Amino acid sequence: MESEEFDRWKTTMLQSFSGLSDRQKCTALESLIDICGPAQLTYLSELQTLIQRDFLKLLPLEISYHVIKWLDIDSLKTCCLVSKKWSDVVNGCAKVWLAACHNLGFNKKHDAADKNAHYWKTMCRSLTEKMKALTNGSSFKWNLLEGHTGIITAIYYANGILVSGSYDLTVRIWNVNSNECKKVIQTHSCADIKFVGNQLVTASYNCTVGLWDMETGSNVRMYVGHTSAVFCVDLDVTAQIIVSGSGDCTIKVWSLNSDQCLKTFVCEDWVKNVIVERCQTNSLYHRQGEMAILGAEWTTNVIKIWSLSSDYAPVSLKSKTGRDITMNKPYLKIDGNIVICAWDKCVNFWNFETLQMLNSCELPCLLGYGSMFGLGAFYRGFTILCRFNNQTISNHINELHLGVPKILTIGDDKWLYGWDHKPESGLVFAAVINVNHSILLVKW
Repeated sequence: MESEEFDRWKTTMLQSFSGLSDRQKCTALESLIDICGPAQLTYLSELQTLIQRDFLKLLPLEISYHVIKWLDIDSLKTCCLVSKKWSDVVNGCAKVWLAACHNLGFNKKHDAADKNAHYWKTMCRSLTEKMKALTNGSSFKWNLLEGHTGIITAIYYANGILVSGSYDLTVRIWNVNSNECKKVIQTHSCADIKFVGNQLVTASYNCTVGLWDMETGSNVRMYVGHTSAVFCVDLDVTAQIIVSGSGDCTIKVWSLNSDQCLKTFVCEDWVKNVIVERCQTNSLYHRQGEMAILGAEWTTNVIKIWSLSSDYAPVSLKSKTGRDITMNKPYLKIDGNIVICAWDKCVNFWNFETLQMLNSCELPCLLGYGSMFGLGAFYRGFTILCRFNNQTISNHINELHLGVPKILTIGDDKWLYGWDHKPESGLVFAAVINVNHSILLVKW
């Protein structure tokens, strides 16, 4: 066939081919292959290199690293099986496996520039197993503390020590590692309890606040001034103050060194939680380093914020949901420049600098909230929110008949901000089980 005649035939054939359906095109190609000879078949085998390109092999190494660092763990493992080149690229970059560790909840503050790809790949395997253990519950163990003879009304944990107050008019000091009661202090009724060092503060239903020496068990002083039950307390030893919230709709600031009431702040409703924090950043109403006092009102769903060093009217933050129907008191915390408060199943976040609401999320009975994880409790168990992938993990403790949790305390909360190079240990949280006047400890 002459060249011009071939060109006309090819043009006509291509026009006809383009008008076919996908299935017809495939059938036509199969028919052509059937009548091809060795020369044509050899040519077809060489076309594979034109159709299939190894983009990872063609890209500069730094760009390859940038592409694959966005892959999840399973995809990285699959890439290692493609070819030796792909395996060398994936296994040779520390940044790739470090990014994978971040996607599994590793705290970026613990990044180490001197660690190689093999170290971070090994860490990645370890974190993968850790997440599996979180999911199936094998990360945790639990046991009971028994000793109180009346309903337990308050618990608080810090640095390996748990304290509990009860209607039996005692405070018990427990060593969480050994599960032993170290000391029993004769006190008043206890609605809330906190301690720093050896100074322990109790809020009482008899309208008083008590300060106690944890070593000797003696009462240092009583603070009298509230006209209704005191529901909550907090203290700051550097500022030498105690703050208390009451059913008389006031928050009082007391001197840690005397029985003097330094200030009284008036609220619109019962104060069910109060905290005192040193401001870590400036805000519209507070300067960095000043002491801020936050009080959560019970039925108005309002958080009020005062500055201890000024006479400004309080700032009010309105939450989105109604009051908590299960927990004994709402969760309240300042974390850097974020104010966190949990009512019912809703967790609310405000920017402390602007005092504007940022967002909210659902997590029942919030116990703790960090940059990587959140921890909440529910009927017969607890929930972990993995913030880095929005996965929720629930663990049940059916055999212990936990029931609806009301009085709980967070344990060692460092893990809420991400994993580090060491295995977890210590207390996750504690919950009161008043069926038998005991305390459930959930540990790593």
